[in-house]
Amino acid sequence: MVVRHKLTRFIILFPGRAGGTYLLGGLKGHPQLRVKGEPLGVLAKKGAEAQLTWLRDYYRGPLVSRARAIGILTKFPDIVDPEATAEFLRGIGTRVVSLERENHVKTAVSIIRARKLKDATGRWNKYSTDTELEAFDIDPEDLELRLARSQARKAATAKYAEDLGLPFMRLTYESLLTDADASFGRVFDFLGAEPMTVTSNSLKVTSDDLRKSVRNFDELRARYVGTPLEPMFDEVLTPGG
Repeated sequence: MVVRHKLTRFIILFPGRAGGTYLLGGLKGHPQLRVKGEPLGVLAKKGAEAQLTWLRDYYRGPLVSRARAIGILTKFPDIVDPEATAEFLRGIGTRVVSLERENHVKTAVSIIRARKLKDATGRWNKYSTDTELEAFDIDPEDLELRLARSQARKAATAKYAEDLGLPFMRLTYESLLTDADASFGRVFDFLGAEPMTVTSNSLKVTSDDLRKSVRNFDELRARYVGTPLEPMFDEVLTPGG
């Protein structure tokens, strides 16, 4: 058992569609970790003070706990007052995990397909193979807009995480896909939890081979030939790859 003052506090910052739900599912499977998924998004409409009040209460933690570390996962844009939140996080010595997805194209496509899933099922994420999405055409202008927005969010999230000046680790969605055990192991070590094998109940909304999820793949790819985004269309990751 761990007493309150010895608990490690942590926060996982991510820009959205970067494997946050998958990471959260695995972390929840570790008995030495206590983690909440996106509570600040729920509180955002109530304002900054509501978020900060909740954070103070949550991170205070129980008097005695089985957990060694307590934390949250949140999208950076859901933080209403980044400066005040940063001051609070520094004050309690929070450890920071910055989760990002290196492939901008897949991030943008995932955003578009997740919205389609939400319209069909009421959920942004998939937990059952019963809710498969068929491949469909993506509006090139919509993709361009999503690309710009997702890249801006990624940059802002990474900058905020590093500027906190707190113990920091960077984790990519790609590493979670190709070597989940090693990636979770790095996180457990960073948070002071014992190594163990965990699984997540979150399933991919979009195939890692975009040709299987985007009906007008060739049309979209042709618009980015010769740019840094071109190889991102063709990337197909495999476990152990």
